[in-house]
Amino acid sequence: MKKFTFALTAFLLLSAYYVSAQATFTSKATGLWNATGTWTKTGTGGANTFPGVNDNVVILGSHQVNINITAATCKSLTTRVTTAGTTTQAPKINFSVASASLTVTNDLTIESSTTLKNTTSILTTGTTTTGTLTIGGGLKVGTAIISTAELETKLIINSVKVMVIVTSDLLMYTSVKPNKNVNVSLVEHTSGSVEVNGSLSSYVEDQGFFTKYTTGGSATLTLKNGVPVKSTFGGQANAGQISLVFSSGTVVYSPSTNINSANGIEIYPTTYKNLTIDGDYTFKTIPTATIFYQLGFTIGGSGKLSLNKGSVDGPYTLADKSTIVRSGGGVTESPNVPEGKYNVEYSENTSKIVSGKELTQVLGKLKEMTINTSNGVEITTISDPEWLTFRNPGFLSGSGKINVTERFKVLGTGAINVGDRVVTLISTFGKTAYVDKVPATATITGVINVQRYLSNSSRKWRLVTAPVKGSDVTTNSVFYNWQNNGVTAPNTGIDIWGPNGNPAVNGLSFIRESAHSMRSWNNTLNRIRYITDTKTESLFSNTINKAFYVFAPHAYGFGTNGSGDGIGESSITTLSSSGTLLTGDIVHHGIKATGYYFLGNPYASAIDFKSMLQDATNVGISKKIWLIDPQASEFGGFISWDESNGYSIDGSGYAEGTDIQSGQAFFVRADDEGSSLTVKEDHKTTTSSMDPIARTSAQKKNLVSSERFRIVLLKEITDLNAKESEALMPKWLPTDGAVAGFYAAGDNTVTNKDVSKFGNPNEMIAFYTDNKSFSSEHRASIVEGDFLDIKLSQMAQGSNYKLELYTQDFGYNGQAYLQDSFLKTSTALPLDGSRFEYKFSVTAAPESTGVRFKIVFQNSTLNNPDFDSANILVYPNPVNGAEGVTITFNNEVQTDNFEYAIINVLGQNLQTSQLEKSGNVGKLKFKNKMASGIYFLQLRNLSNNTVSTKKLIIN
Repeated sequence: MKKFTFALTAFLLLSAYYVSAQATFTSKATGLWNATGTWTKTGTGGANTFPGVNDNVVILGSHQVNINITAATCKSLTTRVTTAGTTTQAPKINFSVASASLTVTNDLTIESSTTLKNTTSILTTGTTTTGTLTIGGGLKVGTAIISTAELETKLIINSVKVMVIVTSDLLMYTSVKPNKNVNVSLVEHTSGSVEVNGSLSSYVEDQGFFTKYTTGGSATLTLKNGVPVKSTFGGQANAGQISLVFSSGTVVYSPSTNINSANGIEIYPTTYKNLTIDGDYTFKTIPTATIFYQLGFTIGGSGKLSLNKGSVDGPYTLADKSTIVRSGGGVTESPNVPEGKYNVEYSENTSKIVSGKELTQVLGKLKEMTINTSNGVEITTISDPEWLTFRNPGFLSGSGKINVTERFKVLGTGAINVGDRVVTLISTFGKTAYVDKVPATATITGVINVQRYLSNSSRKWRLVTAPVKGSDVTTNSVFYNWQNNGVTAPNTGIDIWGPNGNPAVNGLSFIRESAHSMRSWNNTLNRIRYITDTKTESLFSNTINKAFYVFAPHAYGFGTNGSGDGIGESSITTLSSSGTLLTGDIVHHGIKATGYYFLGNPYASAIDFKSMLQDATNVGISKKIWLIDPQASEFGGFISWDESNGYSIDGSGYAEGTDIQSGQAFFVRADDEGSSLTVKEDHKTTTSSMDPIARTSAQKKNLVSSERFRIVLLKEITDLNAKESEALMPKWLPTDGAVAGFYAAGDNTVTNKDVSKFGNPNEMIAFYTDNKSFSSEHRASIVEGDFLDIKLSQMAQGSNYKLELYTQDFGYNGQAYLQDSFLKTSTALPLDGSRFEYKFSVTAAPESTGVRFKIVFQNSTLNNPDFDSANILVYPNPVNGAEGVTITFNNEVQTDNFEYAIINVLGQNLQTSQLEKSGNVGKLKFKNKMASGIYFLQLRNLSNNTVSTKKLIIN
């Protein structure tokens, strides 16, 4: 028994010796971890030929050790540079097989040198786990290093799939010589992941910032301790002695659940690219150990502050295009955004997110709010994002407001609920918020507010609508929406009046001898319908929005003086309507070919009416549209568009764009009786008009196919806003226009291609064929003798007008003349695109209006075979039509007598007589005032019967 006991004791002692024995393995060359040729072994530890769990490892010089087993282990690992080689040496730890790992139970040390730089790298795919990670260790702490140059001790982690886990502290040491040569301690972490369960600690022995940890690219650094960052200077804590550069990559503060955080967890004050807060603690933004960072941390441009758990307490700064991503965490203060704008995203959470201080109250600072959680967001404050985006099914609720100033967009599928009047699409002078194309797989419910700004620089008619639907009889009414449900507020809603006005009964203001200022159109009977009661008139139904013809110069309650008198001055105002957004295909059935069909743009977005009319779904719809341009005419006027000639007038608020704005209505008609019109999401555009419900020159140009002759009618008015020094200057207001297009497929007879003239409330001009008026006429290519009759209607007696005539893309090689049948004149017109103006007046004579003008086309002017005017000078030329001209002859003919004739471009002789002449100078006085235009002065020498002709221009 004693022998057995002795033997057992000896065995246990021997086993303990072998188990506890350790060796040191020092690299002698680049090689594999488990290859004998890689190592030089010292010490008495066991019989193994490569490092094991109890062994110490030293990797020297520029050696690379490849971890080629799935679970390499050692007690400690040191990378050390020697005096051999260059001044920079680069030991490497490389994971050379899939799923490889290295576990260092005690310390992984990147050792400093007094003469060489140590740049150690951990490469490729693999996981390194160590107790403590030390950068700069191996030199005596507490004594300045004597070095001959500025040296570095650096760890590089630059593989996407590398993972380094530090179960204790990450220590960074730097000692400094009095002359400030330094041995800098660095971690260059450009990709892969590092997790530090202890503190990231800096130890500096002298003045200066000499330890640095940098993240870059896709790098992620996770700090899991209650004291994430510590720094010691000469044995005392000083946060200024460590430099953490996190301007790229991601840093995660994710403390373990068993730490002591009674005083909160401090966030290191630096600039982060991406910062994630992920712990049920309070995170302080101003460290207690420093006074240098009063605004806490900063999120750099396009970076993210992700609030997963916990609360960020204290100030912080967001750079332009940065984003706060909220799920379970929050902030106690709104961000400081000194320049640019930031974003807020509500990410998926286990419960509803209640909005907080992440939403700034500073107008113009929030670019985009994104809803990306199916459990919803409760809005508690007022915010003004430019963009509101739903990425997944979700909902909004709460008493707060989201005032979207530019765009509402749905990217995901499923049900979206915008809450009950939580969201408002804002409309201002600068722009109107719009709803982008909604995917067919998404639905939008809830009540949204949609605004429509009206500039009202003067009193105008408009075609308007509200792009929402709803089923509640009361909240659907014109009164509830556009008249603020009876609440008077400056610049809000519109006053609507009529001869039967009684605000308490029918919502209309009373103005004596007034017409109804709000009208609709009966699409069945093809006639105007007056709105006599705004409380019972629905603005929209549960399926469609309605279109209205509105004279709206005043905000609600500001259009009358209460005694039956209207107020002349107009003012800006904003219409607001509340309902469910119209989305998807909107179909209008039964559109007639014999009349007009009035409808509103169904979407809270501009649509391209050209793409709508040309859509294959709408094959039976005429490719024409009628609109009111509020800048045409004194009170707004109808204009038309068709695909060959474009707009009937382009000299007012319209450019050559084809957009119908949000809140705008329009007229169409069918080629085939009973056709349907479908408006689609694909017809939407992102154009937001600067001048609401009109056009801007920034829009795309409209491509048309014809040679066009345009006329614009302008009226001379008194400019009440002119300065006193400019009071006598005439101001010409465009009132109407028409266009004639010439092309091979055109027809000079009336066809369904011609666009009928829609009646204006005041002056109108139209091309007139077969007793019908057209705003856009389609004609065959021009031949000799063609003409266009021009009709004037509803002209004001005693007023001054002018015609502006010009061509576009014109190829006719002949000449054109404007005939005035009232004044019996004919004036040559330019065909090169330049604009020609012809002034005229309307008198009590019936002939001064109606079909007064005609444009005549002919290939030649006068036949003048004896034309020879080189020796004759006529001046002044141009000349005033009430005066006359002087004619000078050369010496050869100064004694001859001459007869003259003034002939218009049609060859008509307007004035003939013998020229009063003295020597070589003749005087010619006009017998009657000559209308402006081009004429010909014909001079016949009575001695030899030769003829000379001079062009004469009358201003």
